[in-house]
Amino acid sequence: VMVLSGDTTDTGVLADPNGAVAGLVIGTIDGHSVAYGSDTLTALLDRLRAGGTIAHPWIGVRAGNMTATGAGATTSVSGPLSGGPRVGALVVEVVPGSPADVSGVIAGDLVTSVAGQPVRDMDDLLAAVAPLSPGDLATVEILRAGVPMSMTLEVATFPG
Repeated sequence: VMVLSGDTTDTGVLADPNGAVAGLVIGTIDGHSVAYGSDTLTALLDRLRAGGTIAHPWIGVRAGNMTATGAGATTSVSGPLSGGPRVGALVVEVVPGSPADVSGVIAGDLVTSVAGQPVRDMDDLLAAVAPLSPGDLATVEILRAGVPMSMTLEVATFPG
């Protein structure tokens, strides 16, 4: 899954500079278009052609980017934060009953790793969750008020 900057659209085809299909826009998050890359689409189509189904992995958080600055840290969703430079995806909301909720993730946590994949921003969070499958157990590394914590959650199927 890719998060795109620039003009936003809810749906459409993503083309590379040569006009070849590079992906498919599937919606928006925080004012950015979200797209599946052509490699992901090809794998999904192959699975469907073989009679399979597609279940999108979901952990149940809404997050924003955390950017370190000389003056501290800012987020794409809540503005300046105190406490020095930090990097990760800031959890803004946890869906009640979701895998993140059940495992103890709370709003304000800073996700730094999912399933061993470093998370520097929201794009990394999406990329770390995308290859997981519903039912997988994933370790989530967070910072909570600057204190590192680790929790395991069971990935669910995206509702809807």
